[in-house]
Amino acid sequence: MENRQPQLADVYGEQIARVARHLAERRRPSEIANALHAEGIGNIVLLAIFREVTGAGIADLKNFGRWWGPEGVTDVAEFDSWAAQVFRTD
Repeated sequence: MENRQPQLADVYGEQIARVARHLAERRRPSEIANALHAEGIGNIVLLAIFREVTGAGIADLKNFGRWWGPEGVTDVAEFDSWAAQVFRTD
């Protein structure tokens, strides 16, 4: 994994590694996002972590908000469908 944002990795390295591992294990992106949210990770950092792991562009990630609310992912099926198209983990 190329480190795109070294300062992010300094602070959130554990979460970045965990997200990469969970995506490789084919866990649902909604489950991963909700787990980060439950840890108190804010929306901007959450997007930055997914960007770091997947290489998804900001233009793609801005759609994240369509399925996000105060409690996390609001529509699991739609979010996971979107993530399958946006997240490149090969």
